[in-house]
Amino acid sequence: MKQQGASNEAYTNLSTIIEEVEIFINEEPVDFAEVNTMITKIMKATSEFNQSGTVKIVSELKEMILVARELAKEPFMPHEIYIKLQDVIYNAQQVVDNNSDNKQMVVRALDQLESKIDEINKFMLDETLYVLNTGLQNAQDALKQQGASNEARTNLVKVIEEVEIFINEEPVDFAEVNTMITKIMKATSEFNQSGTVKILAKLDQMISQAVMLIKAGESTIDQPTLEAFKAIVIKAQAVVKNHLTDAKILQEMFDELEDAMYAFPDSTFEEEN
Repeated sequence: MKQQGASNEAYTNLSTIIEEVEIFINEEPVDFAEVNTMITKIMKATSEFNQSGTVKIVSELKEMILVARELAKEPFMPHEIYIKLQDVIYNAQQVVDNNSDNKQMVVRALDQLESKIDEINKFMLDETLYVLNTGLQNAQDALKQQGASNEARTNLVKVIEEVEIFINEEPVDFAEVNTMITKIMKATSEFNQSGTVKILAKLDQMISQAVMLIKAGESTIDQPTLEAFKAIVIKAQAVVKNHLTDAKILQEMFDELEDAMYAFPDSTFEEEN
């Protein structure tokens, strides 16, 4: 009875049946033989009410408005698209509030809202799939690094396989894309923080910078100083090769190379945190 858009005939009929059933329930004693008859009458009148006029399509429009409002909460939605979606939602709500008995207006509002939702879902799917594919590429690149714990490596491999399968499914489940993005980013972060991955990456970067300093100083730095610095760099390269999983040795080598770089003549080296 609270729904909008029913025909006058269906509304009147349902009101009459409701009154009849209320009187029947309050009678003493209740006539058990008539209970099933009353159940059938109230269900039939309710069904006819829901199918009459614009009740059904107004109900569909209300549901679609709820779907659109949930879609508007998507974190990756650009502001201009969000504004357009809100406009369509507002217009649809106005039809529900003020023109629910006008079938043409209700149908038009529903079509416009469904069209806008489909358009945004397509756009959002493309955008979030791009983010997911980027996350997958970063995870695959991370997997090439050495020194991670077995647990973190196994987990990242598992998540990569799961994301690859998900991306290749048809159709892609839009509702699950953000979940997959979170999973791949979390697994990659845990991989990069596990074992000796982080210190190895820092030491590798510092070795590359040291090699550049050597090349830059070949014509300006005295030979003994240059050779001494080269020896430390060679030592660091050997440590990376032979002590991948020993965080203590890697850290000590990092500190030694860092000190040498700071002391290197005309060095412009600055530590990167």
